[in-house]
Amino acid sequence: MLSKEKGSALAEVMVSLLILQAILVAIVPSFMYSNEQTGKNRCKTIAYNLANEKMEYIKSLPYDSVGIGYDSNGDRQIGNPDGVLRSSENINREGYNFQVRLWVNWVDDPFDDVAPTDSDSRDYKQVKLIITELSGLLPKVITMYTNITRQSQEQIAEGGNIHVTVVKLDGTPIEDVDINIIDGPSSPKHDLTDASGQCLFPVLDPSVEDGDYVLTASKEGYVADSAQKTATVNLGQTTEVQFVMEQPGQLIVHLEDLLGNPIDKNSDLVLENTYGEELTYHESTGEFVINNLFPGTWDITANAASYETATALAEITSNGTTEITIQMTPRPSGNLHLNVFDQNTSLPVPYADVKITNLTNGEFVTSQTNSSGTLEIQLEATMHRIEISKENYNTKTADVEISQSGNTFVDALLEPVAQYGSVRVRVERNNGNPRNNIRVRITTNLINTLWELLTGSYAPGECLFTNVPPGNYYVQRYRNGWQAPRFITVVVGQERYVRYRY
Repeated sequence: MLSKEKGSALAEVMVSLLILQAILVAIVPSFMYSNEQTGKNRCKTIAYNLANEKMEYIKSLPYDSVGIGYDSNGDRQIGNPDGVLRSSENINREGYNFQVRLWVNWVDDPFDDVAPTDSDSRDYKQVKLIITELSGLLPKVITMYTNITRQSQEQIAEGGNIHVTVVKLDGTPIEDVDINIIDGPSSPKHDLTDASGQCLFPVLDPSVEDGDYVLTASKEGYVADSAQKTATVNLGQTTEVQFVMEQPGQLIVHLEDLLGNPIDKNSDLVLENTYGEELTYHESTGEFVINNLFPGTWDITANAASYETATALAEITSNGTTEITIQMTPRPSGNLHLNVFDQNTSLPVPYADVKITNLTNGEFVTSQTNSSGTLEIQLEATMHRIEISKENYNTKTADVEISQSGNTFVDALLEPVAQYGSVRVRVERNNGNPRNNIRVRITTNLINTLWELLTGSYAPGECLFTNVPPGNYYVQRYRNGWQAPRFITVVVGQERYVRYRY
């Protein structure tokens, strides 16, 4: 009987443990979830309190101080409007880390009955505040807006305004687009578009000339319909500027000849869209990969060395790739047969460097004459400039027109670079009449003769010593022995003149 009671008690204990385990399994996750929710709610409360605290601080500032004056590092940043606020800062509050970002924009009230000839469009300021919990505990950011108005009568100011609107192709406004005025009387200036895709640059100095204000728009992941837009600012008026932005597409272009072979010559593409944006690209071959193109239809003009200009159309889509092939027709061509000779010896000049420039498009090729001083090459049938050079020769340049479907023969004479000088000697009587058959020599020491000639061998009463190495020498004439030494210095490429009269 006792044994049965012990067995029953053990079974009751086991059942109790199972029930307790089931309760714990159910309660613990609920407890943990409850703690997590409590933490999130506490974090959210702290974030909202921080946002309200920041907004109250901004409202307490003098009107002229409400604006961005410093960046996230605390360095000076002139905002639009300017002020004392930081554009971004990290704040730790009760163990939670928050990022606080601020935007301040001018707003032109459309109901103040003075548009569009409002000399001062700074009707009020709109402040946007975003708080982000940095650990990811709060999946959503906290966003607040407030408008700051001037307490006293509106300030009287003179100037003009630029109102910028940024939209997608379907008209949807784009927020946080970086708008910069990079040129103009009041440049530089910077602002971000608000939730309606707008920003205002008020009280700008009037334009000195039409279109002297230059604006750009940029946002990560987007491309504008035009890299720059111009505006003219008039006193007391608002000028409207609109940018259209979309996520860009990619264009791949292959240039081929009529047989389908890739073109491997210098090539250019000019792209123009319906917004008037024109872009130019250059490659050493006919293969182009172009990124960040605005969606829409682009007119393409292709040029390649020795090929006729070709055109095509390409439709670019957002986040898409458009790939096209453009076939190009070769321009008429002919053959150049170039022979290069030494001007003094008439011997061929082998392995001379040759540069041939197409005077129509500026393209050039380089080559060399062969061992026989000859170069044969096919060229476009047009004017070319041929430049021939080789060590110890003066460079030779000539313009040549290549005949279509035929051979153009060119003989070029290269002049050797001067390595010697010359000495011309004249012997004459007192009345100036020449004396012929007078011995003349060149020596360095007045003892040994280096070269000797007779007058009359070059011209009446004259002789000419050529290929004289540069240096110092003496010239003497012979009459009952070598006499009348004249000291000379021979210079490369120059002639020295000596005259005897007796």
